[in-house]
Amino acid sequence: LAEGAAEAWKSLTGTYRAGRVTLTNPTPYYLTTINVNIDGRPVQPVMVPPKSSVTLAESFSHAGSMSYQTINDFGAWTPATRASLSQ
Repeated sequence: LAEGAAEAWKSLTGTYRAGRVTLTNPTPYYLTTINVNIDGRPVQPVMVPPKSSVTLAESFSHAGSMSYQTINDFGAWTPATRASLSQ
């Protein structure tokens, strides 16, 4: 599982529905996000439990993309990642 943990952050996905953005973690690892932006708007970081989803507290009139980083097991920040939000 150690190799998977190092790459787990790449699996985070986002969905925009009814003004809310939900982040989904399909991996068996906790993902702690930092520097999260929705369409360039900063939002509060969240921890997404394994095989779970978390809906962000903020609401949006529209949202098409997200960018984020995570904190790995060593406390280092993963590279900034951009992804489209599914609708």
